[in-house]
Amino acid sequence: MDLTQSDVSERILQYFRLFRQLVEEEGLEGCFIGNEGAKERYKLLVASIEPATLRDNIKSIIKYQNRAAGENERELFDLVVKMALEQDRETAVERSITFRRAKSNKTTAASPPVLNIDVMDRTKSKCPGLRTNASSARDSKSGETKGPRDGCLKCGGAHYLSKCPDASEDEKNNLLLLHCGERKKDSGREVKRAKRIKDCIVEDDRCILINGKLRMPYCANSGSDNSMIGRSKAEDLPNWTTV
Repeated sequence: MDLTQSDVSERILQYFRLFRQLVEEEGLEGCFIGNEGAKERYKLLVASIEPATLRDNIKSIIKYQNRAAGENERELFDLVVKMALEQDRETAVERSITFRRAKSNKTTAASPPVLNIDVMDRTKSKCPGLRTNASSARDSKSGETKGPRDGCLKCGGAHYLSKCPDASEDEKNNLLLLHCGERKKDSGREVKRAKRIKDCIVEDDRCILINGKLRMPYCANSGSDNSMIGRSKAEDLPNWTTV
């Protein structure tokens, strides 16, 4: 059988013609007379079919499904053509799948890895602490506390007065009071008069003496415009105030 012939039907037809021609040339017609002779003729036809997988399939079908194909040349021809066409289609499909797989593997090997954005988004949503170095640097930079516009009230450095290493606690309090007073003058608002305040330490509790007589608990000046005292102290204050 000429397997180089691409037309399956033509290939099978040429095979049957060649077999008939060979029998006539060798003078073997008398060997295939009668039913038994016809069976032997068709056995020889099947025995030379190629490829081997097609031959085995036809033998199995004649034995178990279509016995008439083993006794009639027309039936055998139709069966061989049918099975050969099916096998040719299956071979073409397998060849196409193999080609696509090989092409896909080459493309994957040649192309750089693609970053899966969806996976990264899901990973970040599950792990909020996961950040890139660039984003961490931006966050840390944006989180830095800037110094005051005019610098430290004590040394003029790029930090607040509360962090100045050259100023004592008393200096910090006095500078804050002075700064608040200047801001009020610049804004045109009325500056409230303050009583004379003196510091003292009594039994490890910080307190102040107003006009040297009225003692009250002391809290470091936070820069606020007003302070609050208890009602009883407020009622006693006029009795201790000298004008």
